[in-house]
Amino acid sequence: MAKASGVMQYNNMEPCFNNLKFLIIMLVAFWGCSIVSGLPFKKTHVYLKNEIGSGVLLNYHCQSKDDDLGNRTLAYEQAWGWGFHTAFLANTRFWCSMDWWDDKNKVQIRGSLDIYNEKRDISYCASYGTVCRRVATDVGVFGGINLQYIWPR
Repeated sequence: MAKASGVMQYNNMEPCFNNLKFLIIMLVAFWGCSIVSGLPFKKTHVYLKNEIGSGVLLNYHCQSKDDDLGNRTLAYEQAWGWGFHTAFLANTRFWCSMDWWDDKNKVQIRGSLDIYNEKRDISYCASYGTVCRRVATDVGVFGGINLQYIWPR
């Protein structure tokens, strides 16, 4: 501090403001990162398995607000998964549109569901080391033993 004409001057405040600017820039940068490829924290993994029935193909398209995982198809007993970093505010969400041909009833079954919703799944997936397993059956999609989605008929 220096005293000039009876007024106290603070000349050492600039480093504080520089640190604050740096912190704000880092928070904004992390906040804006893609959740599939972004933050340096532990990843969550979601796996989807087709157990609908022998010979049944499960078509699906999964995405989040930031990431489109594309159109894919799983054969019976095949699985696919992806990993991502959850959002800073615990609002990470992936949803999937799915369809498959019900040969028994001769009808196309279609549905959409939140395959991962952080607010719902964070404690369940964390109990398995941040792994979320989903299994599509002819009834619906299960997360562990819980039926998370019932196919519309």
